[in-house]
Amino acid sequence: MSPAAVRGAVRDAIRPAARQVVIKITGGGKGFKALAAHARYISRQGKEEVGGSGRTLEVTDELGQKHEGSQAVRLLMEDWRTSGSYIPDDSHRKEAFNIIFSMPKETRQEALEAAVADTAAQLFEGHRYAMVMHRDQGAPHVHVMVRAERSDGHRLNPRKADLDRWLATFARQLQARGIDAVATR
Repeated sequence: MSPAAVRGAVRDAIRPAARQVVIKITGGGKGFKALAAHARYISRQGKEEVGGSGRTLEVTDELGQKHEGSQAVRLLMEDWRTSGSYIPDDSHRKEAFNIIFSMPKETRQEALEAAVADTAAQLFEGHRYAMVMHRDQGAPHVHVMVRAERSDGHRLNPRKADLDRWLATFARQLQARGIDAVATR
């Protein structure tokens, strides 16, 4: 790197007002039962915080379509099961990755949700994914479930370098929406 590039990288990384982006891979489903259970969890099916028995949060898929209600989420997961290689109830390999994108509580929630949607579209092109915004806890965050197998059969296998790239992409999407965000290792 040139001296100017190093100075620019340091300046981008060390800004007192900037907020650090957070992406965590929280696990992944081994088999359809695990995928369906995680979809129920992130959509908060029947939880009191979102209105009581039977009410769910809105789930957005990779096409931008909204799915609300337990039946809609169940149908979405059944579609995942048969799109690409069939996902058995129990599997020896990860069939999906569960990822959380988060920012501090003062972050504009609409901007966060839009930034995650654009980040997911860029990073997980060709994969099935579903996302849900959680606003009921301290920091707003978006859960993203990504089907491991892409439409062409290639499987997602994230490594540390991939996570660094994801963080940088997420930070750029937030910056494009006026949020002072940085991604550091």
